[in-house]
Amino acid sequence: MDPERPAAGAVAAAPGPTLLASRTRTPAERACKGKAAAAAAPAPAPHYAAAWAEAAGRFGDLDALVFDGIGSEHRFTFESLERSANRLARGLSVMGVGVGDRLVTIVDNRPELVVLLLSCLKLGVTFVPLATDLRPCDCRGMVARYEPSLIVCDQMQCAPFAHKDGGNYRSIVLPPFEGHDNQLKQMMSEGSDQPIQMPDVPAGVPSIIFSTSGSTALPKGVMYSHADLAGLGSGGGPWPDSVVGACTKHLMWVSMRGVGGTVMLLTHLLQGATTVMVDSYPSGPEIWGRLIEKHGLESHILFGAALNQTLQEMPGHKFESVRTIFYGGCCFAPTLIQRSMEQFPNATFVQGYGMTEVGPISILGGDFHKRAGEASEQDVLRMSSAGRILAPGSVFIEDLDQPGSGKAPPPGKDGVGQVCARCNVTMMGYFADPEKTLEAMPDGKFVRTGDVGRIDEDGFIYILGRVKDIIPAYKGFNVTPRDVEEVLYSHACVGEASVVGVWHPSGAGEAVVAWTRAKTGAHLRADDLRGHLERAGVPHWQLPDAIHVAHQPLPTTGSKIDTKALRAPAFRQAQLAAELAAAHSRRRAGGPAPGSAGRALQAEALVSELCRGGEALHADR
Repeated sequence: MDPERPAAGAVAAAPGPTLLASRTRTPAERACKGKAAAAAAPAPAPHYAAAWAEAAGRFGDLDALVFDGIGSEHRFTFESLERSANRLARGLSVMGVGVGDRLVTIVDNRPELVVLLLSCLKLGVTFVPLATDLRPCDCRGMVARYEPSLIVCDQMQCAPFAHKDGGNYRSIVLPPFEGHDNQLKQMMSEGSDQPIQMPDVPAGVPSIIFSTSGSTALPKGVMYSHADLAGLGSGGGPWPDSVVGACTKHLMWVSMRGVGGTVMLLTHLLQGATTVMVDSYPSGPEIWGRLIEKHGLESHILFGAALNQTLQEMPGHKFESVRTIFYGGCCFAPTLIQRSMEQFPNATFVQGYGMTEVGPISILGGDFHKRAGEASEQDVLRMSSAGRILAPGSVFIEDLDQPGSGKAPPPGKDGVGQVCARCNVTMMGYFADPEKTLEAMPDGKFVRTGDVGRIDEDGFIYILGRVKDIIPAYKGFNVTPRDVEEVLYSHACVGEASVVGVWHPSGAGEAVVAWTRAKTGAHLRADDLRGHLERAGVPHWQLPDAIHVAHQPLPTTGSKIDTKALRAPAFRQAQLAAELAAAHSRRRAGGPAPGSAGRALQAEALVSELCRGGEALHADR
């Protein structure tokens, strides 16, 4: 806490109104008031909290947040959120939480979390949302890293949080939202709801610290400045107006511990749009679909594997109210996007490419999404890209052999190298980790994304893999996983696919292994997939050395297939044991033996695992 910060105001003795539910307005009423408020919008404010207070005044009794799903529906107006945030900010100030302090949350999405974020921004308190699915020991370790002034948690298994100097960190533990009062709700309903005087916040104080997903490394704390968030009040925020400005009702199912959903939420609040927040975590396509139809939602985010998951779990279902699909998290096979376009027939599809540290780097807009049967070869190529770079000079490709040099790849590398970017939202650095910050931003400006890619003559960027994910195959070639994954996803029965490199007994490189899972109700065989790859023209040197068909969902982290887990010996040993057990059962039952190709793949997998060492696997062959 900064002892010289301005006083936040006294707490009134009499309680004020609590978070107020709002009546449902007709589309005509919303459109009329929304257009009038937008026309009266002032110039962008220098601080997000100031911009939010202005937006709350303009949009007043319109719905800002709807909390719905499994439980009862709860509605909150812009005015009620602002009043609650002012009360909570005063309550936090009385507790001694102020400028430069860090407030850690381990909380699933709920209305109090939105109000808490707004309150922190009003006070200059750094908001640090952590994932709720961390192991308790990892969660406590991350809390200790941030040394927070206050912890808000609804994960009972993680509390209490021991302080390194003895005792416990100060915490507020929340019960489930439905039907329960809690300390945050009480603070939101008590005291003065008058506007908060904004303190002076030093430039070095972060507004939010997000965690990296951990799919490629241990989570790091990514710091965003207050200037980054203030920029969300300009036009469509970090995205072009056409991406987020055309719709007024959005679905939010992604956790507020991540950058994508949180930045979208903050942008929508400034635009007077309604966010329908799913009241359960994790959630899936069935509940998303129900909320889309119930509320006539116009915008939907499909990060990571969610797009494919919706196709698998709701085949044949069409969502006609949706006008915009914003997707990202990885590059997708064009055939997969085209199938999703059939499921959302009236939607404009927009892909955003970025990462927690920097973004958006590029956008693939609706004009470049063509339906199956209408797409030319050039259209399909464009759809396989990560989109067109948003601003000239914001992205360059760096030679892989000279990291941190800022030098372009030499002519013989066809422009392929590491993607480096500086965009509308670029991190300040990693929290308490100057070494990693220097590694990621050696020039102090451009973030080294870790993605390998190239930029064509029209400014479209193509992601070919990760700096550490390109597989140096033992056969002497470098294999890009995405090239093989796109062909696997074009098979009608493939629901999930991921290609990774694993240790090979030769010691000269890695074996290329493809993990797949069938769509619901479909059946896959490794031999059929190999034939599919060959017929599609995949070069022999790119063909996987082993193809596995898993019967359970592939492991994920942050809605992406967890390639680190796929490479881990424990996962591979478990899958191998299951395959051997199934083969043994077939043999004892007198079933058909696998074909020669299948036996070769099984044998190679078995030899690779046994040569690798680790736990002994015993099976009657």
